[in-house]
Amino acid sequence: MIKLQNSYYVALIFGLALFLIGCQDAEDVGDDDWVEDVSSPTETEEDTELILRHAIESEEEINILRDAIENVESNINATITMNPQGAELYHAILEEEIEEGGFPHIIEVIMAADGPFIKENREHFLDLTDYLEEIGLKDSFYSLDGFTIDGRIYGLPVRGVSYHLFYNKELVEELGGVPATWDDLVTLMKEASQAGYNPLMMDAQGYRYLDLFEGLLPLTVSEEKLNELINGEASWTDEEFIRLFESIEEITQLEIPVIETESEGDPTQIIESFLTGDSVFIYTNHSVEELQEGYPQMDGNIGVMSIPSVAGFNSDSSSFIHGHFMDGFAFSADVTTEEEEMIYEFIEAFWTEEVISNYSVEFGYLPSMRMDLKSTNELLQDITNLNNEATRVYPSISTFFPYDYEREILLTLQGVATGNKSANESVERLQHYHENYEETE
Repeated sequence: MIKLQNSYYVALIFGLALFLIGCQDAEDVGDDDWVEDVSSPTETEEDTELILRHAIESEEEINILRDAIENVESNINATITMNPQGAELYHAILEEEIEEGGFPHIIEVIMAADGPFIKENREHFLDLTDYLEEIGLKDSFYSLDGFTIDGRIYGLPVRGVSYHLFYNKELVEELGGVPATWDDLVTLMKEASQAGYNPLMMDAQGYRYLDLFEGLLPLTVSEEKLNELINGEASWTDEEFIRLFESIEEITQLEIPVIETESEGDPTQIIESFLTGDSVFIYTNHSVEELQEGYPQMDGNIGVMSIPSVAGFNSDSSSFIHGHFMDGFAFSADVTTEEEEMIYEFIEAFWTEEVISNYSVEFGYLPSMRMDLKSTNELLQDITNLNNEATRVYPSISTFFPYDYEREILLTLQGVATGNKSANESVERLQHYHENYEETE
C-alpha cells in the first residue's frame, strides 16, 4: 500500500512538473504560432525594365512605335521604357553611356550611318548570330547584310527600301503591254516618246541614272565579278561592265527630258511629276506608294515590275531585290543575364508577322521580313509580293565602294547622260580612276 502511495505521489509530482514546463513554453509563443499555415505564398517579382533609345522626332511616328511596344509588352515579362534622344549627338551620348555604364538595352539604329559606330564598339553590342540560328529566325528576313559585321549579326532590321520599275498602267497598255526584255522596254520607250509621252522620269543631276545603274548591275555583273574588280582580278573594261554602260547609253539616246530638283538626290519631285499621269516609267524606291495619296487619279493605275532581262545574260531580275534593309535596332551586351533573356523575349515578340506587318503598314514602309502582308494599299501589296518572289537582296554599290568612289561613278554617268561620254569611254575613265585609287589606298 505504501509502495502504491509513493508511486502515486511520484506520478503526481512528475505530471505537475510537465504542466509547469508547458506553461513556461507557452509564454514564449505568440498567438499566431498556434495556427497552422497551410497556404503556399508566392513571391511577386517586378518586371525587368528595358530601356529603348530612339531618335524619332515625329509625334505620329512615336505613337506608332509606342503601339508596337505595347503589343510586345503584353507578351513578355518586361516593361519597356521609351527613351527619346534627338539625332544630334546621338553617337556621342551613346559613347558616354558606354564609358559610364547605363547603356540602353535597345537602340534604334540606321546602319548606313550607325554601322561604323557599332563596328568600332561591337563588344558592347549583342552578337545575335548563334541565337538567331538556334530559334530559326534568321531566314525570315529579306537580308541581314546591313547588320552583319565581319560575318556576325549585331542587330535586326524592322523595315527596308526596295527599288522597282513603276509604270502607268493605262499608257503601257496603250503602247503594247508590259515589256518582257530590256530590248522590249527600250522599244516601248521610243514609241512613248513618239506618242508625246515622257518615257522615263529623270533628274538633271543624274541620281536617277545612278539608281538605274544599280538596278541593271545585277543583270549584267555578278557579285563575284564586283569582288574580283575590287581585288584587282577584273577590270571596268570587261564585257559585263561595257554592256552595263551600253544599256544606260540606250536610254540616254531617247533624249528624255530631265527635271531640275530643288534638293539634290531627293526623288520626291521626280515621283510627283510621274504621278501627274503623262509619264510612262520611273525607276525609284517604294516612295511612290507613299506619295500617291495626293494623286487620286492614279489610284489603281500604277503597276510595278522588275527591270526585264538583258540579252546575252542569264540573270533573272525577279530573283533579286535591289534595295537595302538597314533601319532597325541593336542591343546592348552590357547587361545582366536576366536582362539579356528579356532582350531575347523582346526580339521573339517584336519580330513576328503581326507586329512587323502592322508597324510597316502604319509607317508606309516595307517590312523587313518575308510575310503574307495584308494591306488595303494595292501598290504596297504588289511591291511586297514582288519582293517575296526574290531569293536574295543584291547589295548596293555603297557596300562595295566608299563614298568618293561612288561619287566618281555618278559623275561618269552624268557624262553618259549628257552625251559627253560613250559607254567605252566611261569604263575606261572608271578603270583609270580605279587604278589610281588602288595606288592611293
